Parts: sequence; structure tokens; C-alpha cells
Amino acid sequence: MVYIFKWCFSRVLTPAKRLMVLFACSYHIQGFSANSSIPDISLLASQKTFLLLALSLLLIFLLVRYRRNRYGLSCLPGKQYAYLEISKSKQQIGLYRRHQTNTDTVLNISDVISSKIMLNDKLVNLITQEQADTFTAEQEKQLQANFARIQSEKMLDGQLRKVHLVLTDKQHKRYAICLYLRSGNKRLTHTRYRDVVEDILDWCRLLSSQINRYHCQEAQTPSAGKNSPPQQEISPAQQQKEKSPQEQESRQHNSNSEFLASLEKLAKLRQQGLLSESEFVLAKKKLLAPAEDKLN
Repeated sequence: MVYIFKWCFSRVLTPAKRLMVLFACSYHIQGFSANSSIPDISLLASQKTFLLLALSLLLIFLLVRYRRNRYGLSCLPGKQYAYLEISKSKQQIGLYRRHQTNTDTVLNISDVISSKIMLNDKLVNLITQEQADTFTAEQEKQLQANFARIQSEKMLDGQLRKVHLVLTDKQHKRYAICLYLRSGNKRLTHTRYRDVVEDILDWCRLLSSQINRYHCQEAQTPSAGKNSPPQQEISPAQQQKEKSPQEQESRQHNSNSEFLASLEKLAKLRQQGLLSESEFVLAKKKLLAPAEDKLN
């Protein structure tokens, strides 16, 4: 009977078939058989107890399995990691499994050739050594937009929200890390959603800078606007100050020449009798007035 019980709860039979086997066994056991004309009361009671115990265990098993499927715990298999930690040197990462405080796997960042960000089982970001898979500022904006869009969606009962990181090393070995898992209104992982988003952005920047040479070239290529110094407007007063002394001396020389020519013209007019003495003095004062203003 013990062997039958073990076989019944193995993975060979479905839950419905297990119930049928238990009923069939209890029906043909001595003391609980339909062919017995005078059943043994003690054996009958023990068989009923055994049957109730078996049914109770089966019911517990079905409830546990139902809760696992409902709350998404089946999405965290034993081969999947639950946490990622970057070393202080930024050269290695430690992978942890669920309910473990010690590092299960240590991986060199330089050995990583591919990094995939999966949001609800959909690829939202890919980083490789190719130029098209560089983590640029535009890709960072798109990744943040995807995370914000999923967060704004209302969670229904039984609906899952998952964030996975899948790494591949040079030996083409895959490392799946479940960073965030939520079912309905219940968070099943320790880290909050916004903290997971920040950690993912930091990881993408770090990985792209170390394994993608195009990322380094883009970071070192400055824009024309940042390199060109700001141009300052020069006021007319500053332009006047910046004029050379030679130019100022030339203007002063021309002004003196014009004054002397006008004065000689007045003297000739007086000699010819075209100007009286009073008219000559008045015209001379008019010529001297602008020169005195400049000196003052």
C-alpha cells in the first residue's frame, strides 16, 4: 500500500487520476470491500482514516500548485538568478539565487558579449559589440519610455509584470536574472520597480562602455556647440576704444588740415576786399569754436 501511495503522488499521474487510484485502492482493501458480507469495523475505520489523510494531502498539493501558478512563482525556476551585484572595481558581477546571501556565480564583465533586457518577455534593449547595439542616449530614452509605459498600466488580479536580464558570455553560456516580478498588487521580488529601472540603466551604461568600442568613440566625440567658445557682442564704445592710435592720429591730422585751409580762404577774401574786418573776425570765431569743443 505504501508503494501505491508513493506512485500515486509521483509525476506520472495527473491529479484526477490520483483520486481515481485512491478510491479504487480503498474499495478493494479488506474491511472496505463491496464483496465482504460482514465488514470488519476496525479495518473499515482505519481505511477511512487512511483515505481521508490521502485526500487531505492531495488537496494541499493542489492548493500549493494553484498558488504557484497564480502568483507567478513558477516563473522563477531553480536555474534562474534573482539578483546581480557589480563589484567596486567595475570589472566583475556577482549573481545570486533566491534566498541566498552568498554569490553563486562570478562573471567578468569583459567576458560578456550580449545583454538583453526583457520586459514582460519582450526584448526592449540589446547590447553587443556591434555598432548598432551601442547604448546611446536615444536608446536610453526609449528604454525609460518602455518602463514608464508598463508602470502606468493598471495591474489586474493574476496579471504579471516581469523584468529579466539575460547575459551571454564568450562561451555562449546564458545567465537569466529575474530582477523584478509582480503579480497583481503583490510584489514577489525584494527590489522596487523604480530601483530596478535605475540599476538597469547603470548596468547598460557600464557594459556598453566596456565591451562596445563604438560607445567610447561616441563619448569622446564632442559636439560643435560644446567646443566653440561663446561669442560676446562688442558695443560701439568698446569698438571705439579698440581703434588703433594710428587711425586716431590720422583723423586728427585731417581735421587740422581742413581748419587751416578754411582759415587761409578767409584771409584771401579779406585781402581781396570781399570781407570786412568785422566779418573776418566773426567767421574766424566760427571756425575756432568746433576746435575748442574738441579740446574740452
